[in-house]
Amino acid sequence: MVEALIWYIFKLREEAVWKGVNVHCNLKPITHSQFANDTTLFGEATIWEAKVIKDSLEMYANVAGRRINDKKSEIFFFNTKKNIQLKISRLLGWPVGSLSAKYLGVPLFSGSTKTALWEDLISKCRQKVDAWKHKWLALLGRIQLIKVGLSAMPIYAMSMFKLSSKAIQALERFL
Repeated sequence: MVEALIWYIFKLREEAVWKGVNVHCNLKPITHSQFANDTTLFGEATIWEAKVIKDSLEMYANVAGRRINDKKSEIFFFNTKKNIQLKISRLLGWPVGSLSAKYLGVPLFSGSTKTALWEDLISKCRQKVDAWKHKWLALLGRIQLIKVGLSAMPIYAMSMFKLSSKAIQALERFL
């Protein structure tokens, strides 16, 4: 049913109702991104755009019979006055998120180096392995758990950032 929402968003963008965010002058504006069950929406920081987003989500909820989980929803702003942020936040009913937020363990807005991202991920892998060492599993069971569990952890991060050779070597030590 999410496909209906995406189709509707594309329609609104083509009609210039939902403006989205321009990332490059030669590309169409970005209005949304999806990964697994999560949808990220992009728009101008205006009351009009917030109303368009709210109306679109309400239409989706009515058609799909699903509600948007407001407890899992946040808004992020860039170069936007506080009074506009507050008005949009109240209109949508979502809190303003902080830029230190993470999605699937990856910082959404990274001002630090990517080395820090990989060091954090490697540290989490090390913690998992240490915790699994003490489980009452046969050696082959532990090996399988480590291979499956650890190989899945960096997948989303690798879709966002290039994995350094140093990070590859550190991860391979666990696998």
